[in-house]
Amino acid sequence: MQKLKIKGKWLEYTVDQFFIGITLEELLKDTLSISGRRIQKLTRSKGLYVNNKKSYLNKKLKEGDIVKVRIEESVTDKVKPQAMDLDIIYEDEWLLIVNKPAGLKVYQTNKEDNLTLANGIQYYYEDKGIVSGVHFVHRLDTNTSGAIMIAKNSYAHHLLAKQLTANQIKRQYLAIVDGELNELTGTIDLPIAKLASAVNRRTVHKTGDQAITNYAVVKQNKRFAVVEVTLETGKTHQIRVHFSHIGHPLIGDTLYGGPSNKTISRQALHSHKISWLDFENMQLRTVVAEIPNDIHELMNSIDLDS
Repeated sequence: MQKLKIKGKWLEYTVDQFFIGITLEELLKDTLSISGRRIQKLTRSKGLYVNNKKSYLNKKLKEGDIVKVRIEESVTDKVKPQAMDLDIIYEDEWLLIVNKPAGLKVYQTNKEDNLTLANGIQYYYEDKGIVSGVHFVHRLDTNTSGAIMIAKNSYAHHLLAKQLTANQIKRQYLAIVDGELNELTGTIDLPIAKLASAVNRRTVHKTGDQAITNYAVVKQNKRFAVVEVTLETGKTHQIRVHFSHIGHPLIGDTLYGGPSNKTISRQALHSHKISWLDFENMQLRTVVAEIPNDIHELMNSIDLDS
């Protein structure tokens, strides 16, 4: 998908030689992934143009035509904006990537909770004049730090969700686990299910959903290991559950049997890198979230600083 841009309230696509002769409707559905229902709404509300002129859906396109689609959204159900010091490590017209601190919830779990990342992002949007709800592409546990991706409108969220499903968005984590791993690289492919006896816990069970975790040991000694983890799926507590199941729970993750450590007050897990396909040229982009002080200090205290 080349030559795709967002300019304010409008999505712009420049038709290239591969799409000469297809109709506007075919381009919208097959190339731009816009639903038929949305297309009809855009038609009625003057939200579709070809070369700055209102166009019919059956219009045959030619090379160089500029298709414009209105993607502005009305926000009727938004979280309460809350001023917050956001560590934004990447931003463009499509998305934000924020380096989330440990201890900050991603979204509200009750109506009284207005100090979440979602509240902070809503405030940022309103301060910048961005009309949008808060669209998280993936989630992080409250006590997991690091990079999290947020789409800046529902259309961008739809496209990023498709990339996530197709495993085109790569999420790489840094974890410190208990014990020395026998294999320096490996894949944990074990289904994860909810634990009936505890609402907030998950477990490996044959009735669960498929969950795949790849890992590589960065550095280790007889007692601890720093591992680089890449997810192929994104189940709740996936990394924590998988490493606990194979006998190497995360340091500080007392929920899943990890040993406590005076240096860190949470699970030693950080979302370190995110890669995705840029929509304007379909090139791979990678953003790195700086490792926080508590994990650096933990690595130093157990002689695993690198």
